[in-house]
Amino acid sequence: MLAACVSAPSIDPERLPAGAWALDTEHASVNWRVRHLGLSWYTARFDGLDARLSFDPASPGASELTAVIDAASVSTGDPDFDETLRGGAWFDAELHP
Repeated sequence: MLAACVSAPSIDPERLPAGAWALDTEHASVNWRVRHLGLSWYTARFDGLDARLSFDPASPGASELTAVIDAASVSTGDPDFDETLRGGAWFDAELHP
């Protein structure tokens, strides 16, 4: 029976596994959207991201999470708008990668 093999996620830190964890970047994304003139939405994502977690269930308050999003990896499906977003008026990805 498959249901017996699947358990619900726990929010009890003592039941969570300790370790150094890394984001599976092949199955993760950062998506966002912004209104365009109040009529529509620009939907975008960042293709370059990474995150790491160091977790000890005995001391969850000492956990460390580091997340990095590459501003230059913004993708809206519109290459011209992507360049605008990467530029100084928005993300200034060259100065703030």
